[in-house]
Amino acid sequence: MSTRGNDPKTVGKVVVAQRCHHQDLPGHILSQGGWDHLNMPAEYEGGSNPTSIGWVDSRKDDGDLLWAERF
Repeated sequence: MSTRGNDPKTVGKVVVAQRCHHQDLPGHILSQGGWDHLNMPAEYEGGSNPTSIGWVDSRKDDGDLLWAERF
C-alpha cells in the first residue's frame, strides 16, 4: 500500500517476506517483472547473485549462517 509517493516513476517499494508458496505475494509481484529479488537464505547454499542495488552475499562456504551469532 503506497501512501507517500507523488511520482510512481521515482518511488521505491520494498516487500519483505518469507516465501511460503510460489503463488504467494512475492511470487505474484515477481511474476509481473520490474522487481529486484534480494534472496538472503539463512544457510548459505553457494553461488553469487548480485543485485541491481549492488548487494553480494559475502559468505563463501556452504552452510555458513546469515546471522551466526544468533545460533
